[in-house]
Amino acid sequence: RGWYLRALRDGGALMTGLDTSALQLEAAREYLGPEAPLVRATMLSLPFAAKSFEFAYVINVLHHLPPERQLEALGQVASVVSPGGLVFVHEMNPINPLFRFYLGYVFPILKGIEEGFETYLDPRQIENVPGLELRALHYFSFMPDFVPARLLGVLTPMERRLERSLLARFSAHFLAIYTRTTTP
Repeated sequence: RGWYLRALRDGGALMTGLDTSALQLEAAREYLGPEAPLVRATMLSLPFAAKSFEFAYVINVLHHLPPERQLEALGQVASVVSPGGLVFVHEMNPINPLFRFYLGYVFPILKGIEEGFETYLDPRQIENVPGLELRALHYFSFMPDFVPARLLGVLTPMERRLERSLLARFSAHFLAIYTRTTTP
């Protein structure tokens, strides 16, 4: 919906947003304005020249693809990033003990996005991506999206401690950071 694109753009990055959903792109255009560079396409067939970006940020997309196509999609992303560039993959963490409850019951009621056929990546199994070398894996966010704002101030310090603890791997999200290698 453009939230991450705006934050990165406001930080000085030149950004292009991509989604397969016309409705998501329409919402992003409303949020970002009519001049925002947005493209309707799929990760399996990116409409960009090879090596045309310094980095890519893939946010909660891969789980919407069949498992056998997820690495292929990351390979497509790798192809449009210059060697030495970064690829960030942000996904929900199926290792979280509340994952099935949250995504199978709570999230569909509150958000209505998940359709029931998604395949979530286990962050421990995404190291061998052609053209990408895994540099870091960060786990973050233990609080669900529906925590009341008034509780955030109280719960945030506890969440930060959990993110730095041995329990971090059970967080709700993960971020895999890759470097684009010189050979795919």
